[in-house]
Formats: sequence, C-alpha cells, structure tokens
Amino acid sequence: KPFQDLSTVALLRIGLVIQNYTRRGATVFAFLSYPNSPRFRRFHQARLGPYPSLIWKQAKNADAAAQSLRELFPQNGTYLVPSTVGDPAAVDQAMRKGPVAFVHMLRVDGRPAMDPSIMITGFVTNFIVIVMISLLLKRCSPALPTYADRVKFVAFVGFIAAFFIDGGEIVWWQMPADWQLYRAGYDFLFWVIAGLILAKFVSTEPTSSPSPT
Repeated sequence: KPFQDLSTVALLRIGLVIQNYTRRGATVFAFLSYPNSPRFRRFHQARLGPYPSLIWKQAKNADAAAQSLRELFPQNGTYLVPSTVGDPAAVDQAMRKGPVAFVHMLRVDGRPAMDPSIMITGFVTNFIVIVMISLLLKRCSPALPTYADRVKFVAFVGFIAAFFIDGGEIVWWQMPADWQLYRAGYDFLFWVIAGLILAKFVSTEPTSSPSPT
C-alpha cells in the first residue's frame, strides 16, 4: 500500500535510489572515497560519454588558449564576444563580422579535474528536486489514479521543463544544439526515473472531506 505521508527518512531513501540511476549521483560516494584512484579516473572519463570527442570541441592549442583566456577574461563569469556595450551600429558591425561567442570562465585559477564539491552540490540539488516532485505528485494524486498515470504525468512535466529550458537556450541564446540536446536528454531522463520510482510511493487516495450534517 502506498505511503500516506512521505517521511524525511522515506524521501532520503527514495532520493538515494534515484541518485544511483543518475549520472552525477551514481558516483558521489566514489568521489568522496576514491578521488585519486586511477581506476576511478578511467571510469569517470568513460562515463563522460560523447562530451570530449563529439560535443565538446577541442582547441588547436590548449595551452595557448588557456593563457589567452586568463589574460583576456580575468574574472570568473560569462562574457559575450563581441560586447554589446557601446554604439549600436558598431555592435551590429562587430556581430556581423564575427566571431560571436559566449565565454564561460568557471575557475580562472583552476580547480581539480574531479572536484568532490560539485558532486555534493549536485546531489543536494537533485534531492531537492526529488522532494518537489514528490510534493507535486501528492498534490495532483486525486487526478492520477494509476501508477502509469503518475509516471506519465512526471515524465510530461519533465519534458516541458527540458524543452523550455534547454530548447530555449538554443533559440534565444544560440547555444550549440548538440550540447543542449544532450543536456535535455539527461534532464528528461532524470524526471522519468524519478517518476518511475516516486509513483510507487505517493498516495493516490483523495483527501476525504467532512460529510455535511
């Protein structure tokens, strides 16, 4: 019988199960325990999938590119090249001439190749999303009587979120489609997996209203 109320412990257990099926959560404990293990490094490189070779482009000279980035973009943050600050006619001419690029300076001073803090914050972020999905299912449960209904509902909401957020990046900010579609696929898969698991635990019984006297 589904749980009438999802306790904190139950949510934590469900969250841990879902994390085991996601790209970030699946290795959070390995990051904490074996961050310098050569075997884990090979596993981490393999699980990056098509990022390094198919989606992420390679600079002709990585060392020269890094030095130029450090000199031209000295602070962490996002830069638009060419800048849109200035005379509109000059900005339009520079845009037409190109190149046009977003430059994301993540860590000017560098960081470890495998930073455990990323895995920790990723785990916390995903867990918060899991809790919010649970609350959404609880709220809509009277209209979702079957397990399939609940799974399809969560998957559909996830599809909307991925389409709007990742698709919007392609349309409005001209981000590369291959990178954004890859992200959209991951985001949608997370929602599907969450729906498949959470739909088994969230109560579907409508709240009974007091009968009139």
